Amino acid sequence: MKTLILSVSCINQHVDERPQSFYIGIDHRLSKRITQLSGLIKYTSAYSVDDFENSGTWSSLLLDELTANEVHFDEKEALLAIEKNENRVEIATLVVRDNDFYFTSVPKHCGDDMLLSTSRVLFSELNTDDTFVATE
Repeated sequence: MKTLILSVSCINQHVDERPQSFYIGIDHRLSKRITQLSGLIKYTSAYSVDDFENSGTWSSLLLDELTANEVHFDEKEALLAIEKNENRVEIATLVVRDNDFYFTSVPKHCGDDMLLSTSRVLFSELNTDDTFVATE
């Protein structure tokens, strides 16, 4: 299983209390789905395809707090810290584009003006089992 730990940005830059990071394990089923949606984009020449995806954990933990110790990154400790600081979200979506994919959501009880987006992940990352951490 591929592990992704991604930074999160918000369309509303004036909000501090929101998810800052996102964790998801990409299993065979999800990897296959991403690949199929990518094929649909190529077939239809669409810009992107959005699909509901409720997997993953949206967390208020800053990724800088997890990656501060560049010498030793403990994945298990990082995942526990992310889960401990989980935030509730709605309308969790997987967005697949021509060369990459990312995830979006909205904090619970908020509107589109609070849309959250993760860092982009290139399709080539799905070909490795290494943990992928994107801080931007």
